[in-house]
Amino acid sequence: MPPTVFDHFDAEARDYARRSGGWLWGPLRRREARAVLSLLDPKPGERILDAGCGAGFYTRLIAGRGADVLGVDGAPAMVAAAREEGLDAQVHDLTTGPPPGAPYDKILCAGVLEFCESPDPVLTHLVAGLRPDGGALILMLPRRSLMGWLYRLHHRLHPLPCTLRSQRTVRSWERLGVRLDVLRRVGFNWVVRFVR
Repeated sequence: MPPTVFDHFDAEARDYARRSGGWLWGPLRRREARAVLSLLDPKPGERILDAGCGAGFYTRLIAGRGADVLGVDGAPAMVAAAREEGLDAQVHDLTTGPPPGAPYDKILCAGVLEFCESPDPVLTHLVAGLRPDGGALILMLPRRSLMGWLYRLHHRLHPLPCTLRSQRTVRSWERLGVRLDVLRRVGFNWVVRFVR
């Protein structure tokens, strides 16, 4: 992702968790979390990567289910915020290579791909980080919809790149070595599970 994205989220890190769960976004975020956790289905003993963990929202939920979870993010201040919450997190730019500690049973990537002009390098590295015999990649990303366009406008005002993806685009990612298992609309997002 472009450095401006990491710079923006570094500047937002201190207050990000509170604001992203506030009165307007709170109900939507809880709905998204139910959908994400349903597809991820974290179990005790599983090795799970939260790719683009931010301040650790999903990392905390996954750890609460007993899985061995590592959060990675390209914004150092976000990683520091996650660590302050007692979570295992480290700085890693998903465009540079497979995630540290691979392979994983499951990888979650939520709220990342919209900031990638071309998500193929990130997705290629995430697929490479999966266990080859049945690993699962769960994605959450904004889709083309009225709320999606408002989400995009919000980020462009900062100014951050924000790309909405069509169902056709999401399906095309099977070419990267995974099979589309589930594709759901949740709010203005796609929540997707690919399997190896």
